[in-house]
Amino acid sequence: LAELLSKDRTPDNLHLIISVLVPWLTSKQEFERERCLNSIWELMMLYSSHIETGVFRIFSCFGFILGALVPRCTDSSVSIRNTALTCIHLSLEINNKSQSLSSKDDTDMHGVDDLQASIQKSDSESLHVISRELAKTLAKKVPSIQLLSLADTLLQGLKDPVMSSSCGAANVLSGLLQLRGAEMRSEVVHLIDSLHQQLSHAHCPETHSEALEVVRTLVRHHSSLVVHKLLIYPLPYDKHVCECWSVLAKDASMGASIVNQLLEMLDNLGATELQPDPKSQRGTIRVAARDVLAAICALQEIFNTPEMEACAKEAFGHVFSALLLTAASYVGVSSVSPFRANGSSSKQDSGAGTKLFPLRCALQAFEAFLKRAGQEEIVASMDKDGHWDSMEQDEVFPDSVTVLASLLCQQCPWQVAGVVSGLQNRLGGNPLEAQRLAVLALFAELLSQPFEGAPLLAEPLMSHLLGSLADPSLAVRRLCLRSLAHLGRSEGHLVHRYSGTVLSAMISGLDDKDDTEQKIMLEAINGLTTLLSHADPQDVGSFITTVALRLRPMFEKEKGEVRAAAFKLFGDLARFAEGEFRDAFVEQAISNVITLLVHLNESDKHVVKACKATLKKLGPLLGSEEVNTMFQRHLPDGSHLHYSEFISDLTKVMVIDLEEHMSTFVTLCLGHIKSLHPAIQCNAVFLLGCLLGNSRPESRKDLPCERACSALILLLKGELPEQRCRAAEALSLLHSC
Repeated sequence: LAELLSKDRTPDNLHLIISVLVPWLTSKQEFERERCLNSIWELMMLYSSHIETGVFRIFSCFGFILGALVPRCTDSSVSIRNTALTCIHLSLEINNKSQSLSSKDDTDMHGVDDLQASIQKSDSESLHVISRELAKTLAKKVPSIQLLSLADTLLQGLKDPVMSSSCGAANVLSGLLQLRGAEMRSEVVHLIDSLHQQLSHAHCPETHSEALEVVRTLVRHHSSLVVHKLLIYPLPYDKHVCECWSVLAKDASMGASIVNQLLEMLDNLGATELQPDPKSQRGTIRVAARDVLAAICALQEIFNTPEMEACAKEAFGHVFSALLLTAASYVGVSSVSPFRANGSSSKQDSGAGTKLFPLRCALQAFEAFLKRAGQEEIVASMDKDGHWDSMEQDEVFPDSVTVLASLLCQQCPWQVAGVVSGLQNRLGGNPLEAQRLAVLALFAELLSQPFEGAPLLAEPLMSHLLGSLADPSLAVRRLCLRSLAHLGRSEGHLVHRYSGTVLSAMISGLDDKDDTEQKIMLEAINGLTTLLSHADPQDVGSFITTVALRLRPMFEKEKGEVRAAAFKLFGDLARFAEGEFRDAFVEQAISNVITLLVHLNESDKHVVKACKATLKKLGPLLGSEEVNTMFQRHLPDGSHLHYSEFISDLTKVMVIDLEEHMSTFVTLCLGHIKSLHPAIQCNAVFLLGCLLGNSRPESRKDLPCERACSALILLLKGELPEQRCRAAEALSLLHSC
């Protein structure tokens, strides 16, 4: 080797020769390391002896040689440590000679000599002192152009088989970057990649821990670059990337800064994007955007670190709102294969083909955040009742958010204002439907919950709900109506102030033009029912006639659920028929009593039950004590009604006590004969026959008897036997007409 060096005394050749010796320099056998180190010493002495004095020549392998020697300075062998320190001293001397500098007055070289006392000791503290002082010296002596070479060689030292040596290499690297890391901006990505690769070979726990400190040291100089580099590692993150996030979070200040960077990404970048649907040539599907999903996974690791408690509490509103909106944006987004760093997905990446579920990732980050913020009770309650799992189901996601909002009010009411502010600030632009639904569900529950500070938030919460009435989404408008229905649970002054506005909104919901499935209609009806159960008669009295008129078309809807709800609501209006509003509602009751009677015998049991309850509520308003008595006596809940017998007996009373309304009753019956439902037709026919048959002869002259007979005769030609039978039965009742 000496002969080879003698033939070409250049830094490059010295670099090459020492590179050949490195495997023995890092051998598990002590004698091999010692002999190799002695060989390096002799080679360096040979190289040094032939340096021409006064001729400037860059010692280009300076960084590499130092990096190779440093691990031996903390070797388990005292002899090897002594030789290694001597070699480092010689390296510094060669570097000075190459630059025509004197080593005599070089204080840094004297500092290396001063380590001779410490190097004789084998305790961990002494070895740590050696590493720290070496880092200071190397940071001063190594030129910028060779910093990367030194750092790379030290990174290789992390897998040194001698535990104390690998730990020493990590310590020196960390100290070097602490002092000179600012100069290595362009090398950050390379350093992180190299470190990530070496972490799997650093089996010594102390070395592993010190190596992770290198990441933290780099962040102090180049925070955004390191964070960006960590974010682009394949998802799901492997063990070592997760460790990097965790070690950064162990510094509370640094962790808080990184959380802010990640939250900025969540605020400014779309969580999902449209991509071509592989199952359809023209279709598109919504998938998770890689950058935001990476930030979510990073936040989970960060908030799993105990040192982030203060950050989680201080930034509660911001983090809560950002995670909720991101989770909402993942509703309905399919699972994806592991992401490569370039954003594409592949089953061959880290993760062994395990699919990522974006919504689950967001919810896991949410759980980690809440626990770190000291809200274990919220997490436990959500978990106990299965609400975290329910959040992964599209249809019930808003319901789970409602539960989360309730727990928020119970467990940490002081954080609610921050959450509301955070959501208001981040819901701009063009939020997804699921995001609007989530915010609406949360705000609605907050509005109905009593908690400290609730009165101050009532106005902005109510404003948001009212604004959502004009949302283009049917689902949002439907949830909005449901939410507004619970206004009665809010503060009294709020109910009084907004009752009129909310009632108008509910009434408008009865006629939503886009509501082809009648979901909003049903929500509006149920909402009015809920609202009226808490309302003050003075606040809603003026609306009851309008509501009654709007309900009439709902009595004949296809959906039994809608009919039942409409009949029930109509009955609930009766309690507001007082004072100046009584006469107007009594008129509506008279106009709808026939409809209630014909639906009293239909196929839907819920409609029948609603009709019974409503007739009993309307009975006292009809002006006939006997009719009211019959309603109360013969229409109990759950009992079987002998419809024909009941109608026959009832009409005998109606034709006398309600004689002035007979023309209206007959006309209404004729209208129901045109119903598309045979059961309603038959009920109307029988009711018409009983009304006309039981009416007094002197009053029949004012009734449309001929029109009624024509309708009944026409029905004798009906397709169904029951239609023809009922028509014949009704005609038989008109023998005296």
